[in-house]
Amino acid sequence: MMLIPPAERGALERQPMEMVFVIDCSGSMGGEPIAQAKAAIVAALDQLGPDDTFQIIRFSSDASQLGPRPIAATDKNRRHAKRYVRNLHSGGGTMMIEGIKA
Repeated sequence: MMLIPPAERGALERQPMEMVFVIDCSGSMGGEPIAQAKAAIVAALDQLGPDDTFQIIRFSSDASQLGPRPIAATDKNRRHAKRYVRNLHSGGGTMMIEGIKA
Protein backbone atom coordinates (compact mmCIF):
# COMPACT_ATOMS: atom_id res chain seq x y z
CA MET A 1 0.00 0.00 0.00
CA MET A 2 1.21 3.50 -0.73
CA LEU A 3 -0.08 6.49 1.23
CA ILE A 4 0.41 9.99 -0.07
CA PRO A 5 -0.41 12.90 2.25
CA PRO A 6 -2.61 15.64 0.84
CA ALA A 7 -0.80 18.66 -0.61
CA GLU A 8 -2.66 20.97 1.79
CA ARG A 9 -2.49 19.56 5.29
CA GLY A 10 -3.47 22.74 7.11
CA ALA A 11 -7.16 21.83 7.01
CA LEU A 12 -6.60 18.40 8.52
CA GLU A 13 -7.23 18.05 12.23
CA ARG A 14 -4.76 16.08 14.29
CA GLN A 15 -6.42 12.91 15.52
CA PRO A 16 -5.83 11.46 19.00
CA MET A 17 -3.12 8.83 19.06
CA GLU A 18 -1.92 6.08 21.33
CA MET A 19 1.84 5.82 21.79
CA VAL A 20 3.50 2.75 23.25
CA PHE A 21 7.12 3.30 24.22
CA VAL A 22 9.19 0.12 24.61
CA ILE A 23 12.61 0.66 26.17
CA ASP A 24 15.43 -1.86 26.43
CA CYS A 25 16.87 -1.65 29.94
CA SER A 26 19.27 -4.58 29.62
CA GLY A 27 22.86 -4.35 30.75
CA SER A 28 24.09 -3.61 27.23
CA MET A 29 22.13 -0.34 27.32
CA GLY A 30 24.24 1.06 30.16
CA GLY A 31 25.57 4.61 29.98
CA GLU A 32 24.86 6.76 26.95
CA PRO A 33 22.51 4.33 25.12
CA ILE A 34 19.93 4.26 27.92
CA ALA A 35 20.39 7.99 28.57
CA GLN A 36 19.53 8.72 24.93
CA ALA A 37 16.55 6.34 24.94
CA LYS A 38 15.19 7.94 28.10
CA ALA A 39 15.67 11.44 26.68
CA ALA A 40 13.79 10.44 23.52
CA ILE A 41 10.82 9.17 25.53
CA VAL A 42 10.73 12.29 27.70
CA ALA A 43 10.83 14.49 24.56
CA ALA A 44 8.04 12.45 22.94
CA LEU A 45 5.89 12.72 26.07
CA ASP A 46 6.14 16.51 25.76
CA GLN A 47 4.59 16.28 22.29
CA LEU A 48 1.46 14.40 23.37
CA GLY A 49 -1.84 16.21 23.53
CA PRO A 50 -4.61 15.90 26.11
CA ASP A 51 -6.62 13.53 23.88
CA ASP A 52 -3.68 11.15 23.39
CA THR A 53 -2.89 8.06 25.43
CA PHE A 54 0.41 6.33 26.12
CA GLN A 55 2.09 3.37 27.78
CA ILE A 56 5.73 2.75 28.71
CA ILE A 57 7.08 -0.80 28.71
CA ARG A 58 10.57 -1.58 29.96
CA PHE A 59 12.30 -4.89 29.41
CA SER A 60 15.53 -6.67 30.19
CA SER A 61 15.39 -10.18 31.66
CA ASP A 62 11.73 -9.47 32.42
CA ALA A 63 9.28 -6.71 31.58
CA SER A 64 7.09 -4.24 33.41
CA GLN A 65 4.99 -1.29 32.41
CA LEU A 66 3.84 2.03 33.74
CA GLY A 67 0.26 0.85 34.24
CA PRO A 68 -2.11 -1.97 33.34
CA ARG A 69 -3.39 -0.11 30.25
CA PRO A 70 -2.57 3.02 28.25
CA ILE A 71 -3.21 6.20 30.19
CA ALA A 72 -4.41 9.67 29.20
CA ALA A 73 -1.65 12.15 28.40
CA THR A 74 -2.67 14.63 31.08
CA ASP A 75 -0.02 16.89 32.59
CA LYS A 76 -0.12 14.85 35.80
CA ASN A 77 0.28 11.51 33.99
CA ARG A 78 3.10 12.82 31.82
CA ARG A 79 4.95 14.09 34.93
CA HIS A 80 4.49 10.66 36.54
CA ALA A 81 5.76 8.97 33.36
CA LYS A 82 8.83 11.18 33.24
CA ARG A 83 9.70 10.24 36.83
CA TYR A 84 9.20 6.57 35.91
CA VAL A 85 11.51 6.91 32.91
CA ARG A 86 14.18 8.82 34.82
CA ASN A 87 14.28 6.03 37.42
CA LEU A 88 14.90 3.28 34.86
CA HIS A 89 18.34 1.66 35.06
CA SER A 90 20.18 -0.82 32.89
CA GLY A 91 20.86 -4.36 34.02
CA GLY A 92 20.04 -7.96 33.23
CA GLY A 93 19.76 -9.79 29.96
CA THR A 94 18.07 -8.84 26.72
CA MET A 95 14.84 -10.82 26.58
CA MET A 96 13.11 -8.82 23.86
CA ILE A 97 10.21 -11.27 23.77
CA GLU A 98 9.25 -10.14 27.27
CA GLY A 99 8.82 -6.57 26.03
CA ILE A 100 6.83 -7.75 23.03
CA LYS A 101 4.54 -9.85 25.21
CA ALA A 102 3.97 -6.95 27.61
